[in-house]
Amino acid sequence: MIATVQDVRDDRLGGELTANAAISATSLQVVNNALDFEEFGGSLVLNGSVLSYLAVDFNEDADIGTITLAAGLASAASTGDWVAPYSGNAAQPESTVRYAMCDMGPGDALQAIVPHSLRPLLPLGIRDPGTEEVVDIWEPEDGQWEVRTIRGR
Repeated sequence: MIATVQDVRDDRLGGELTANAAISATSLQVVNNALDFEEFGGSLVLNGSVLSYLAVDFNEDADIGTITLAAGLASAASTGDWVAPYSGNAAQPESTVRYAMCDMGPGDALQAIVPHSLRPLLPLGIRDPGTEEVVDIWEPEDGQWEVRTIRGR
């Protein structure tokens, strides 16, 4: 499908703690995007520390997830602290997803993920009329759109 890009933005992956977590706590309550975490474990970033976790249990009705840590916390964490999936890069530990708001025609718009390889070609920001990029988008997973190519580049 062909679309025009109206806006491009980055979203931080992860969510905020909904409750304080004491030293030696082995679970974290996260609101917002607990689904950003791998269900059966991985690594996360909390207050600059990379921690291993074993599982995520997400309650869709409450939009809250419980993350079970592999070991107790070495330092306490507070309500509102950001918890993010670890990107694998110590210099930039938190992950982001870049989205393009795509116009499909009159009254028809959608959000499409911009793959890492195309990020340099789709900078952040709102497009002025006449400056929009024309892109090809596709739906690799049901309901999840992705920018495949940028026409003319």
